Amino acid sequence: MANLDLIEREGIYGQVLARESAFRSTLNRVLNVVAYLPKDAWAAEPVQQFDCVFPRSAPYWIPKPYINSLQAAVEIQIVRTLFTLVRSCWRRWVMLNEGMQTIIVQTAQGAVRGRMDEGVGAFLGIPYAAPLNGIRRFQAPQQPQPWDGTRDAIAFSAAPPQAAMPPIPPLWHPADDADCLTVNVWTPDPGASGLPVMVWFYGGAFIFGAASQPEFDGANLARAGVVMVSLNYRTGFEGLGWLPDAPQNRALLDQLAALRWVQENIARFGGDPGNVTIFGQSAGASAVAALTAAEAGRGLFRRAIGQSVTAAFLPEERARGTAERIAGALGVPLTSEAFADLAPEAIHAVQSTPGEVTPYGPVIDGNLVRDQPWRGLRAEVDLMTGFARDEYRFFAMAMNEDLSAVDVAGVAAAHAVPLDAYRAAYPGASDADLYLLIQSDAFFRIPSMWCAQEHRGRSWCYELTWPTPVFGGALGACHLLDVPLMFGNFRGPMAAMLFGDSVPREALELAQEFSKSLTDFASTGNPGWPEYRKGEALTRIWDVPGSVAADPVSASREIWEQKV
Repeated sequence: MANLDLIEREGIYGQVLARESAFRSTLNRVLNVVAYLPKDAWAAEPVQQFDCVFPRSAPYWIPKPYINSLQAAVEIQIVRTLFTLVRSCWRRWVMLNEGMQTIIVQTAQGAVRGRMDEGVGAFLGIPYAAPLNGIRRFQAPQQPQPWDGTRDAIAFSAAPPQAAMPPIPPLWHPADDADCLTVNVWTPDPGASGLPVMVWFYGGAFIFGAASQPEFDGANLARAGVVMVSLNYRTGFEGLGWLPDAPQNRALLDQLAALRWVQENIARFGGDPGNVTIFGQSAGASAVAALTAAEAGRGLFRRAIGQSVTAAFLPEERARGTAERIAGALGVPLTSEAFADLAPEAIHAVQSTPGEVTPYGPVIDGNLVRDQPWRGLRAEVDLMTGFARDEYRFFAMAMNEDLSAVDVAGVAAAHAVPLDAYRAAYPGASDADLYLLIQSDAFFRIPSMWCAQEHRGRSWCYELTWPTPVFGGALGACHLLDVPLMFGNFRGPMAAMLFGDSVPREALELAQEFSKSLTDFASTGNPGWPEYRKGEALTRIWDVPGSVAADPVSASREIWEQKV
């Protein structure tokens, strides 16, 4: 109970200092929202005058066929977002004037001051590694410096350097602080001991993402009885760019450093360092799989959850080729020193090629990442993996693909799978349906299923089939949909894309069940449905109502069997 004795009420001067960065962060969010609105966004008919809701140059602009059904939702979401931010500012001001209950925890590096909010203690922006200054941008993470006194931990740190991905407001700005390798902790009881711990790795195609995204707020999971931790890790070239004189897979090294911080410190927040579950989605799920296979991850976590594991593991020669292309475009040698002299935004401007979702992924370097992860998952880790039925529909819409003119034969050949087998397995499916299915299988569904199937220890699998109603149902059960369902957070730009201006009752019910299963798994190793075993392949189907099915993707699994 020693931690509880440290609860204190700050003087008004200390509160103002503590809230300054939070006010500045909120103001930036408002400006970012406004920056990405169409220039006539407040007109009577703002959207129909444009080919897209967001600038055509943006990777995720929304094509005109979907505008009419979205117009009202877009207008309402604009007002909703601004209203939420204004209300947030007002609540912060009230807290300043009424007094803010804070709590202090002593970490290995120094004391941190968090806040108590509706029964959950939140500690934000705690460094787990040194700032990314100069050459450190491309080195393994270094130990953070200890500090004297008490460090405020009531606002997120800056995000790691990254390119903007409209319509999501920019997560990073060129003038942001380099002290961005931080963790955030939500705890239901700082004075407790032995609570299960969940550590979140965000997705973002290894090219963008930050723990500060509102969809990743950990308060709801903490209320379910777990200590929830999120962290920033390097993305883009800083995190995964190949350099001959630097360690590879720096993004994964960041995650390992954060997990070591958890082992050293989480008991001080009420957590059990012997009962840690790592979980992540998309790029974050690939990181989960990589660390579950890596010897370097041994002893740092007990369970793992990979949501939409990607086939993003790259041979070293491909990663080197990408790095050489980027260095050539910038006119610099391919060395850490030369790249450290470049502004991050200069790298961002030339890193991607047309039609490419991301040039980055974990590099199979023979050291930290030795092979595709499903070929070497450590048996002592309990593993859950899952996927959405219609994974690729999100990308097809985001990249404005013309589904009436898809080259289904070409995409089957690109993935080296027989189109005839797909046509036989899915009779009556159109070319567009087969194209979306093959892409979904190749990028997410099959890699996730392989992890469950090939794991030598205990494993579980799920498939999300509940379709979001936005865009007239065109997205189906798409990529990203399980993230707000798991966190129970339906605010923020990503959630707005998936749920529009209102959240269906079915989604709220599904979120309650989904998050409970994941926190139960983290707590006890039992998510509430049978283990996945070869020959049975029992899989939890997340829908309303839910069910358990035997081998629901058997047709696709058999087509890909020879490639595992």
